[in-house]
Amino acid sequence: MRARFPQRGGILRAMHTPIPHRSARAFAARAVALYAGSALSAATIKLSARQLLEMPLPRDARQWMRSARELKRASLARTPAARERALRAFASASCQAHGLRGRELAEVLAFWESRMGF
Repeated sequence: MRARFPQRGGILRAMHTPIPHRSARAFAARAVALYAGSALSAATIKLSARQLLEMPLPRDARQWMRSARELKRASLARTPAARERALRAFASASCQAHGLRGRELAEVLAFWESRMGF
C-alpha cells in the first residue's frame, strides 16, 4: 500500500517534507505550462499564493522521499558527473511522486534535461 499525500491543499504539510514542493519537476512543468511569461520575461513565471495552493501535491510519499535523498546527494556531489546523475534521479523520482509514468514521464524529463543542459 502506497502512502499518499492529499491531492490539493495542505501545501504547508508538503513544504515540511525534506524538499520544497516547488522544486519538483512535475510541479514546475505544470507551472510553466500554465503561467509562462507571468513574470518579467517569457522564460520566467511568478505564482500568486492562490496559484501555488492550486498546484497538485505529490501522490506517492515513497517516491517523494526518494527524490529528497537524491537532491541531497546532488548537493553533496564532488564531481559534475555525480551531480548530474543525482539530479537526473531526483527529477525522475519527483515526477513519479506526482504520478507521471511512461510517455508523460519521458516528456517532462526531456523538457527539464534540455533546460538543464544535459
